[in-house]
Amino acid sequence: MESISSSFSTSKRIYAPRWWIGEFGSSFVFGLFLTGAFFSAVQEDSFSTSLRVALAAGLASIVNIICFSDVSGAHFNPIITLTALMMGRLKVKKAFAYCVVQL
Repeated sequence: MESISSSFSTSKRIYAPRWWIGEFGSSFVFGLFLTGAFFSAVQEDSFSTSLRVALAAGLASIVNIICFSDVSGAHFNPIITLTALMMGRLKVKKAFAYCVVQL
C-alpha cells in the first residue's frame, strides 16, 4: 500500500518563475493605485484631482520599483521590455513571456 507522502512526492508540480509573480504583482499594484485614484477623482473637476492621480502614479511606480526590482528587474511595461530586447539584454522567448505577463 502506498503512503500518502510518497504519492505527493511523485506528483508533478508547476512552479512559476519568480519574475512572473513579480511582473504580475507589479501590474496589479500599479492598476490598483491608479484605479483608486481615478475613481476618487471622478466626482471632482479641479487641479487637485489631476495632481492626486499623478501622485498616485508616481507612488505606484516607486512602490513597484522598491518591491519588485530584485525579483523581476523592474520591467513593468512592455515598452521597457522591448527596449531591453533591442539592446540585447533579453532573449526573444523571455521578452515575449515578460510582455504576456505584463498585459
